[in-house]
Amino acid sequence: MKKLRFSACQASACLWLSVMAFASPAHAQQAQGQGQETPYTQAATAFFAETEVFGTQSSLLIDNTQEIDNALLTLENILSLQHKAAMALKQLDNTLTTTQQMIVVAKQIPQTRAQAEKLEVNLNTIHPGITRAAISAEKVDIALEPTRTATTKAERAAETALDYESKLRDFGLAYIDQVENLTQCVEAHPPMEPPATGLLGRSRDVFSRLDKGMTIANQTYANTVGAPAKAVHATIAEISKQVRQLEQMLAAITALQNQLQPLNEPLAELKKILDQSLGFSFPYPCGAKMCSQSTPYPCGVKTCKGSWGVRYPCGTKICHKEVPFPCGVNTCNASANMSVSVALNGADAIEHKIEAILSSAAWTALKTIGVKQYVDQISHQADSLLNPVLGRLHLDISPNLPNLEVSLNGNMLAEALPQFNLLAQKMTDFIAVIDMRNNVFAPEVANLNALQVDINNGMRMNACAAPAKLLRAVPQQQRIDWRTGRPYVNIR
Repeated sequence: MKKLRFSACQASACLWLSVMAFASPAHAQQAQGQGQETPYTQAATAFFAETEVFGTQSSLLIDNTQEIDNALLTLENILSLQHKAAMALKQLDNTLTTTQQMIVVAKQIPQTRAQAEKLEVNLNTIHPGITRAAISAEKVDIALEPTRTATTKAERAAETALDYESKLRDFGLAYIDQVENLTQCVEAHPPMEPPATGLLGRSRDVFSRLDKGMTIANQTYANTVGAPAKAVHATIAEISKQVRQLEQMLAAITALQNQLQPLNEPLAELKKILDQSLGFSFPYPCGAKMCSQSTPYPCGVKTCKGSWGVRYPCGTKICHKEVPFPCGVNTCNASANMSVSVALNGADAIEHKIEAILSSAAWTALKTIGVKQYVDQISHQADSLLNPVLGRLHLDISPNLPNLEVSLNGNMLAEALPQFNLLAQKMTDFIAVIDMRNNVFAPEVANLNALQVDINNGMRMNACAAPAKLLRAVPQQQRIDWRTGRPYVNIR
């Protein structure tokens, strides 16, 4: 929150010097020579003395409210740390389950088998403890929800109260600035002293009533907010002892999660690759190629027909038949296919798989052609699929975790919960006490606005520079709700 300034001096000597500086030199010298104050300097002295009370009381109220607001923000952050730890443990528990299911894929690959087996042993060792810690942390987190709710409600009320207090203080300080402008105008135009004296007197009366309201507000704050506020400070002092341990635990959990989570994508890709099929085909000679030709042969007696219609033998009947003969070498095609997981077992495994797939003739022919070139081809295909993914798979992980059975003191927080709820209620009620629109401050705000009009008119009539407009409170920086990620909404 922004620092709020004082316009009134804090010491009586400083106050007197300020008043004398605003009075006309001639009148001041005359008053000092006679040993008397003029009505104007008396009015100025009384006004600035009253504003000194306003500055003190408003500053005290803002300081106290700022203190409890900061404490509530601190408590909110501590409570959110427990929530974050519970969520992180639950996420890590789920990630470990997935990683342990997928790590078998890396164990099938020679390049990653040793690291995968080592990591699997480590994860199997730590997983039960993480599961227990996640269950325990979730229970604590659920138990702390009422405390978080009360703390958030109280902090929002304190923030709203600060905003209201700042607006009221800024309004008063802005009016004091107006009076300072008026005194400078009187210094340049001594005939303004009589009306200025009246304005100062009326202004002092208004600030006197404002001061009473501010004093009552401070007393109300001390009587209603003071006791539960002490409970907040005591709670923070006690649970702060676990904060460092929680932070260390959360950092370690997050670090391991950030190492394990990226494994899932490449492991899933590897699983698909291991099931892919690799293979080749080749031609080989598989016996003689047979052709055929048409060959004539005698197949009976040929008959002819005479002029009188009588048939008679007239030679040998000739038929034809297809006679096969070898005309070259026949070519067959054979293929062999296997999964990438088989290919990863090495050249001997690939060769044995090819032999098991092919017929004896095809295998014999392949050995003649050369088995090695096809074994190398399948091995290269497997490597070309695996290597890009293996480059993204980092299994060299050492899951070193601190003690995970760390949590805030739930019993103590439960005992303090009634005080937190009381603080939230009292802070909410206090907003009405400091509201400029209530029946204590609203009439005086209206009176100061009316006096401001008179000050402006008097300064314009005497050709003085017009006073600045009344200040408005600078909006406070929006706070973000850690649970929703959205800005808080003020209570009023």
